[in-house]
Amino acid sequence: MLIAEVCKATGLTKKAVEYYTEQGLIAPALLSNGYRDFSESDAEKLRKIRVLRLLDMNLPEIQEALSDSSGEVFHKMALKRSMEIRRDAAKSRLLQRLASGEDVEAVAGEAQALEAQEVVAERLLNRFPGYYGRFLCLHFARFLTDPVSTQAQRAAFDRVVRFLDGMPALTFPEDVQALLAESTAKMDNQLAESQLTQMGEAFRDMDAFYAKNKEALDAYAQFRASDAYRNSPVYRLRQIMKDFFSGSGYYDEFLPAMEALSPAYAAYRRQLEMANEKFLAEHPEYKDLEG
Repeated sequence: MLIAEVCKATGLTKKAVEYYTEQGLIAPALLSNGYRDFSESDAEKLRKIRVLRLLDMNLPEIQEALSDSSGEVFHKMALKRSMEIRRDAAKSRLLQRLASGEDVEAVAGEAQALEAQEVVAERLLNRFPGYYGRFLCLHFARFLTDPVSTQAQRAAFDRVVRFLDGMPALTFPEDVQALLAESTAKMDNQLAESQLTQMGEAFRDMDAFYAKNKEALDAYAQFRASDAYRNSPVYRLRQIMKDFFSGSGYYDEFLPAMEALSPAYAAYRRQLEMANEKFLAEHPEYKDLEG
């Protein structure tokens, strides 16, 4: 179909269709007379582009979405929008306080905390793949609400950003990547938030958590000790992640910097270590499980 027909079929203007063609989002055939011949596939893609633009996705985001069949791009964009809404609400509250007569310095630390949350969350979302990136993004964002008001915190923020910017790429073999894609395909952002809530509850009372989940934990421990586990893609995935975190500086650089940046995260880490030590003291059989 010619451009007038594709405009009618998609609801886009001629200028918009020409722009998306120039940007390489569609590639219509070129007729002998110099006119572009748009296929039904081009029209379908343009209809998708129109909807994505209505959802405020920019051109790079649309390009990524058009080449992604897993839906992960939409999960990521939904998370980004949700976090932006929360930050905008927090900024509105700070502006109201200024309007009520508070001094700028009184809200400066909280404003800088919002900046830290945005910067760190964005980098985590982009540096780690798929659902795991979204999970880490939500996990650490929870602790980036403390005011950033001291020189030590600002220096820690710089260290966090430098680490994430310089962190090596996390890659997986094809079979492990396929396992990840299959196992996380239906894991949305609400599930990640629910899992984080459950983790927090477990760490607060490990005795109650173990009593409630004893049968499942014992079955998992038995599986982790089996040859079937050690020969599985799941084991390879855990080893890849373990080696990556150990070799990248995640434990030695990133986490200590996060503790210095966020008192809430430092308290969480202490709580986590205490809960882990208590659990292993009561259930030493888990100490021998690698990964």
